[in-house]
Amino acid sequence: MLSPNQQETATEEECQRVLSAYVAEKDWLTVARHNGILRSAAYRLCNSGNPTLPKSGKRLSERVVDDFGVTLSTSTIRVKLPNKLIAVKQACREPSMCNNEVNKVKCKPFAEMLIKHIADGDYVVYYDESNNNLFCIRLQGRAVKGEHCVVKRPPSHGKNLKVQCSVSTEDVLVLHQLRRGSICMEEDAEFAKRAYTTINCLESFQRHFEGRKIVIVLDNVPTHNPTESRLEEELGEHIELDLLRLVP
Repeated sequence: MLSPNQQETATEEECQRVLSAYVAEKDWLTVARHNGILRSAAYRLCNSGNPTLPKSGKRLSERVVDDFGVTLSTSTIRVKLPNKLIAVKQACREPSMCNNEVNKVKCKPFAEMLIKHIADGDYVVYYDESNNNLFCIRLQGRAVKGEHCVVKRPPSHGKNLKVQCSVSTEDVLVLHQLRRGSICMEEDAEFAKRAYTTINCLESFQRHFEGRKIVIVLDNVPTHNPTESRLEEELGEHIELDLLRLVP
């Protein structure tokens, strides 16, 4: 709450008194108090160093004149720009082959086959893995003004945490596994085999999907390349299992 001697908006002369005292290394906080300026406002004023900034429309008009040599009135800026406000953001790299027509044509058979399995009433499970870096460095921190914010890291790191997970719309989480280090092809095929046997033992599968196929949807990482052949060798060629991989 403001004290009786403090005001919400200080005049230009009062702000200049505080700024002059700050530049002269005098007790500028006392000057601000006697002029009815809040302590926080006095700090902002001294940090900015400019007691009277023109309004944004005027500053933008001056910037356009300096950069392009074109004079725009503040009323023109107010009328033309409200619906065209933009924000400066960090640019993201997008591969040139992302979402182009060639990749859309390649992905079409995959989407059609997935829709067909769902329409046929097959049990669809989605399998994926994720890498969690436990040794990530902080990008933001606190430090005394004038000093660097430093994060001391050990000379070497351990293995990252890998999460393998298979989910379905029927039973949500079917199977998951946590491990350290990279996932080999043999371990990937073993997890898919465990997912298949786990699904066969589920009560919901035995009750509603008896005689239906089990469809495991995979992405296109190289680790999944030998999964289908390994499962055929271990489980047999006539198992009710389809591996549906996303096209490269």
